[in-house]
Amino acid sequence: NLDELLETILARIEEVFGHLHSCIQLIDSNSDELIPLAQRGLPSELDGHRTRLGTGLAGRVASQGKPIRVGNLEEDKGYTPGIEGAKSAIALPLIVRDKTIGVLTVESHRFEAFSAEEENLLTILAGQIAIAIENARLYEQTLEGKRKLEGIFNAITDNISVLSPKYDILMVNEATVQRYHASQQELMGKKCYHVYRQRQVPCEDCPIPIVMRTKRSAWAEIEAPTVIGEIIQMFASPLLDKNGEVMGIIEYGRIITELKRLEEELIRSERLAALAEMAGSIWHELNNYLSVILVRAQLLLNILEANLDRGKALANVEIILDMAQKMTRFSRGLMDLGRKDTYKRPCSLNEIIEKTVELLQPQNKFDDIDMVLDLEAGLPLVSMDPEQIQQILINLLNNAAEAMERGKVVVSSKSCPDDGCQEIDVADDGPGIPEEIQKHIFEPHFSTKRKGHGFGLAICYRIVKNHGGRVWMESEVGKGTTIRITIPMAMSACSLT
Repeated sequence: NLDELLETILARIEEVFGHLHSCIQLIDSNSDELIPLAQRGLPSELDGHRTRLGTGLAGRVASQGKPIRVGNLEEDKGYTPGIEGAKSAIALPLIVRDKTIGVLTVESHRFEAFSAEEENLLTILAGQIAIAIENARLYEQTLEGKRKLEGIFNAITDNISVLSPKYDILMVNEATVQRYHASQQELMGKKCYHVYRQRQVPCEDCPIPIVMRTKRSAWAEIEAPTVIGEIIQMFASPLLDKNGEVMGIIEYGRIITELKRLEEELIRSERLAALAEMAGSIWHELNNYLSVILVRAQLLLNILEANLDRGKALANVEIILDMAQKMTRFSRGLMDLGRKDTYKRPCSLNEIIEKTVELLQPQNKFDDIDMVLDLEAGLPLVSMDPEQIQQILINLLNNAAEAMERGKVVVSSKSCPDDGCQEIDVADDGPGIPEEIQKHIFEPHFSTKRKGHGFGLAICYRIVKNHGGRVWMESEVGKGTTIRITIPMAMSACSLT
């Protein structure tokens, strides 16, 4: 305790030197005054008395940073009375790192009470007092900082843990304590995967191995083993020592179950909006198929009634079957687009692209659009939700068609083994997008269409992110726009860089 320490020091000064009054004052830089920190022998009416810098004995020492010894106070016109009957005094600066932070003043009822030797001893003591005060200040600042950090740490409602590189729990916040119904002491030293997910070995989808390998932050979406099947977005960031090695990990877990549900609803509503927009073209396409079937069925009936060429009959049957199969594929595509749930499974990217183009081409808006497929053969299957990837393609192809009255759209696919992903490109030769608009193009509510709601590309961005991929735009005014999308060939925890 600093107050007790300073009181003890002043008591020892009085005991050793036999003086009546001693005082320790600190400089207040805001008011340019000396404020009493500890004192002995001062009259009660002077308790808390402040001294302006540059005035009085202590004020001059504070300004000059040098000791002043006065053998006869009656001859010192600048002396501000301290105790009644004081005859001599000495004031010494309290200096830390070449900066004066305060003054030690000692008064005596005797003339010439302070010798040069006593001044040297008191100067040494003043140096020790200054160090003690500065250390106490630093300790209090550190303690206050610690209290603030702990307050912030425990005020965060999401789960935060500090872990060792070997998955040992070193520290948790109050939200984690409440969530797992355990005290800090009960959680300390336990393995995080054992406490949080009831496992005996580290989790396969844990981002910590990426943090240890890259020394950078990483994240992953994991399913917690609870009755309601919570989804947690887990972020992990490294704590590095002075050599740049990982000495700990901060793990931040955010429950996003409800957010994922709302996101799924938003994605589904966008699908339904796309279906509503396609309704006219859907009827047109189905009507075309039905017209062919009806005509061929009538021809078949005439052939059979007239006992005509069997080969002609079979040809009409084949056409009817072909039209029926096309209607089946077409309606299945519509049903897939309207599916509610998300289900990732091994799929062919090329097959999704082909089905999507086949679904969209009958629409009137594509009448003057040359749709070209440039698909790399032999692409391996990738784990993804085919309906959501199809939703992305529908959005991008509709945007391309609406951006130009006539032109060409090229949909391409390729493997990027160095990046461990497959890439989809949708390129048009339309008017292009200005650079100032490109930076906002994936933001919610941002749209360049007069009646646009601004969710289409934002949802595309979200779907790609949910698949652990990347999406970006390359566009030049007057030359066209290309949207590039990558889908990882193996889903796992993702680096944040």
